[in-house]
Amino acid sequence: MQAVGETDVQWKNASAFMANDVKAQAELALKEFGAAEQSARAALAAKEGWIIDPRTDERLKAGASTSIALALVGQGKLAEARQVIEPVVKLHRELAGKNRGDQIQKVEMAAALYAQALADPARRAALLQESQALLASLPASVKALASTRSWTNRVREAVG
Repeated sequence: MQAVGETDVQWKNASAFMANDVKAQAELALKEFGAAEQSARAALAAKEGWIIDPRTDERLKAGASTSIALALVGQGKLAEARQVIEPVVKLHRELAGKNRGDQIQKVEMAAALYAQALADPARRAALLQESQALLASLPASVKALASTRSWTNRVREAVG
């Protein structure tokens, strides 16, 4: 894409973020972890050039970082995955303390806890239980979303 002005630059970065984020999700589903890491990192880089507002930007970056952590886990890089996911979980714990009904934040936190559980075998059971409880607490309309069902299934499979 040839960016002519600032608006074009914003659209270019938004498109690059969204395309790479979707690509990373597909690659994770296909267990192509190296490619997923590259795509998620490209999404994160593009997000730096696509500014919305501080809170939204934090959450979108956290989502890309969750994908990076999952890709690292898939490659057996647990220590690096823990370094990536710990600030994401910290952010979501802070947001949860102020949450006044944002159900999607709970899904995002459950995903981050799932990634942290996979990266931290010593705390795996407790983190998966917390993730599962968050997903179970959602209203039916949010539980019915394809994205929520996907996270619920991932957590259920990890619990065993």
